[in-house]
Amino acid sequence: MTETNNKSGSIPFSDDEQSSAIRAKQLFFSSDYDSALTILKRMLKNHTNDPHLLHNRALNEFYKSNGARISEFKKTLNKVIKQIKNKQDEEDIIASNDKAGCSCAQYNLALIHFYLHQYSFSEEILTQAYKVTDNTDNIHQVKLELLLVDSYLMTHKPAEAEKILDKLEKVLLVPYGNDKSNETEKVKTAAGFELPAAEFEKLRKGVYYMRSRCSLQMKSAKACKREIKTFNSQFESTAGNNHQNHHTVFLKSNFEYMKGNHHKALRVINNAIFTGASEKGTTPLQQHDFMSMYNNNIGVIYFMMEKYGLGCHYMDKALMENKRFLDQVLKQHSQNVVTTNGGSNRSNAPSIKSLESLNKNLRFELLYNYGLFLLHTGYSSSAFDVLLGACQAFHNNPRLWLRIAESCIQKCTGCGKDENGMSRSGGGSKKNQAAMHNTFTEVGSGCHRKIIIRPINNYLSNSKHNLSTTSSPPASMEYAAACLRNAYTILCSAMENRRSSPPNDEKTEKEQKSEKKGQNTLANFDYDSIVVPCLPGSPVTGSSLVHLFAAVLVNSSYVALHLGDALSALHFSEKALRLPELSGCHRYLARTYAAEALVSLDRISKAITYLQIDEITNVSQNQHDETGKKCPPSDDGKTKTVNENGEKNGNKISQTVRLRDSFVPWHFPTNLHCAKAYMLFNLAATHCLRSEYTKADGYIKNGQELLPKNEQTPPHAILLSVYLNLHLDSVGGPKKALQILFQHKLLPDENSSPRAYLCEMEAIGYRQKVILDKNCSSALSGNRSKSGAPQSIATQSITEKAKVNANKTGSNKSRRR
Repeated sequence: MTETNNKSGSIPFSDDEQSSAIRAKQLFFSSDYDSALTILKRMLKNHTNDPHLLHNRALNEFYKSNGARISEFKKTLNKVIKQIKNKQDEEDIIASNDKAGCSCAQYNLALIHFYLHQYSFSEEILTQAYKVTDNTDNIHQVKLELLLVDSYLMTHKPAEAEKILDKLEKVLLVPYGNDKSNETEKVKTAAGFELPAAEFEKLRKGVYYMRSRCSLQMKSAKACKREIKTFNSQFESTAGNNHQNHHTVFLKSNFEYMKGNHHKALRVINNAIFTGASEKGTTPLQQHDFMSMYNNNIGVIYFMMEKYGLGCHYMDKALMENKRFLDQVLKQHSQNVVTTNGGSNRSNAPSIKSLESLNKNLRFELLYNYGLFLLHTGYSSSAFDVLLGACQAFHNNPRLWLRIAESCIQKCTGCGKDENGMSRSGGGSKKNQAAMHNTFTEVGSGCHRKIIIRPINNYLSNSKHNLSTTSSPPASMEYAAACLRNAYTILCSAMENRRSSPPNDEKTEKEQKSEKKGQNTLANFDYDSIVVPCLPGSPVTGSSLVHLFAAVLVNSSYVALHLGDALSALHFSEKALRLPELSGCHRYLARTYAAEALVSLDRISKAITYLQIDEITNVSQNQHDETGKKCPPSDDGKTKTVNENGEKNGNKISQTVRLRDSFVPWHFPTNLHCAKAYMLFNLAATHCLRSEYTKADGYIKNGQELLPKNEQTPPHAILLSVYLNLHLDSVGGPKKALQILFQHKLLPDENSSPRAYLCEMEAIGYRQKVILDKNCSSALSGNRSKSGAPQSIATQSITEKAKVNANKTGSNKSRRR
């Protein structure tokens, strides 16, 4: 409680009121809140608007309700801070008592925000209090600085936290005399104030623990190893045993995880089960909280080891443990309320959650991780529902909006396990996988047999993906476009704040030149100076920010093409191509989508310029990719650029990029040769629109030569080759088209199937007919997948126009015959 001495108020406190205030303070610390409230209410009759009395009364009422009256306590604290600041504006000099009371009110308000997981508000309040009272001369100031350090670490600002920790080590952790005192004795710190030895050791452990967390976030391997060793030695010296506490186990496991040693991190964290259970003073309530964090970390490690089923299993267990823990906290809170109220209102007691239960609730953080696991596993519908739940707490996270959009794309394109009838154990049936490669169906028999071209990934025509029977929004392409607009707005607002907030002397030379020229393009920003928070994860800046922006723009272009908005798709693709240091995969996708949009806008000549293979030099991602995979840091904290064999990760896409479509191998090229081959197939489809069939056939053959032997030919290229052979003026065109369909090869074997079938048809004088289904997307329908950025091998609009030309030319030839 704050002191009630009124040195600057209009009505001073009498001696009896001073003694009553001391008595109320003693009653408060003895947990007799009713008696303390009686004294404070009696004093408030003479001092109605005294901020210290208002603060103390609200604090008593808050503790009396067992931490349930949070909103009333916050309103009173804001009122107290506003009164003291208004008094400071009116007077030139503020009393030291009012200054301490304002600092105490700010600390309590920031602590409430911190317990409610509102770390940005807590950081803002504590930063103001720290600037006003920048002297560590009492225990209250030390606690304020420690809370500020914790807020910095929760918002991923280790550099600011390290500055305060350096100051605390000099002032607090260097006591006068011998620090090996008994618990009953007091230790005099370097700042001049005394503390009990037990409390002093507790603060020392807290500083070392935050030092270790700070080194982990800064990815400094040597410093982190040193700080963890220091923290562990401090714990062993005070505990008097040899086993490690769960804080040390989690720190060591996180350290190995940061280095990329996932198997070793798993072995280290498995020891937490035994050390947590054997640790003295651990209550069953703390065990459930400990198990929730344990299962979450185990799930994250398995996810990085590409064991996504195990990761989802442990995340499900973490959610169950978190719910069980909250139920026990609410039960204990209801019992305390019933005991405090003398057995009244037993039925209404559990309805109000205490501050402790809200602080220990990690449901939204767990939902965020669980949604990402489900998305990478392929369960798009479940991932969409889970990520929508996490969006309630992290609505300012552009990455989260991007993931929700990806779950919609994954479901609407039919590439998720839910839509393909995949079993929960993982892996699809052989029948479903074979159906992905079939490009035709047969109807009838004998001379009445006909071949009908099947649609490829024509899932958008199915209305079940755009409808929802519940009150929640459906996972549709329209909702994906809205999510991507949210992510784009958040990123653009962060850039505009950077442009308008700092003065000219703090802006970079590149930004000042762009302002003088009146340019406002994405290439003129200094992305290293822009930091976008992405709670509960780390913020993005520099190359990671460019990568995230490119993913949002490319996804937006893809969704716009699906919705038929070719002009917006072209706009997004051109914006992505103007980004500085754009990764090879995003540049490849942006050029493909821009070409498709230009074809839809009947600007074929410009579309051909985007499909030139000479412009494709790289299809790899940056070191910080959007799948969450990061290169392990070295001892100096920098990421490695070579693999274990000493080879650079050049034009080869790692397998982690194609997590969700392993059974659909043509969604994204695995290397540079495949990327060029797919681009040649797109270029051939574009020339088909000009009726340049010979040139298109040449591009098809060149693309087949670039494909590796172990790479399967995309069905879009098969249908395009069939289309070309039907329109080329050659005698064996229809025969070769059928052979390509049956053998699924661009260069079929003439002696193989269906040679006997063709001879039988010619013997009875029957000409084989190939029917194009009206609802099918022919040779090169937009094959787009649902990975970090959507991919396509060709354009929907190209084939739509190609079918129209096919009908025209087919009718003219039939008349000539």
